Amino acid sequence: MVYYDGKKIRVYVPTVGNTWRRDLKQALGNVYKAQRDIKSDDEYVYDELLKDKLIDKQDKVPGGIAEHIVANKDLMIKDFSNRLEVKKKSTNERFDSETERLRRAILEDVCKYFQKKINESLD
Repeated sequence: MVYYDGKKIRVYVPTVGNTWRRDLKQALGNVYKAQRDIKSDDEYVYDELLKDKLIDKQDKVPGGIAEHIVANKDLMIKDFSNRLEVKKKSTNERFDSETERLRRAILEDVCKYFQKKINESLD
């Protein structure tokens, strides 16, 4: 997500709801079999699911598990919104609610733009 912090343009990659490998700082699907020193996407997803107690330990990592992970736009927006800090709050409630509405509209537009670019790259 691209945003302006009042001083400069910044980028934040949501980790919640995203198909993002925090260990490699890249999206799932960018690890190749030739990279033997790196966990496969399946192993990474399996370990994360175990860590979050969403699955029980199994004898072997289910093949293809990473292919079923999809991004959740609402969770990504929530993660991004939680990272933003309001430096100064106005005393005008109407102004604050309009500012929040605009912020959400911008976030929606940014998500739509990047989703379009992702879809174009997959075609």
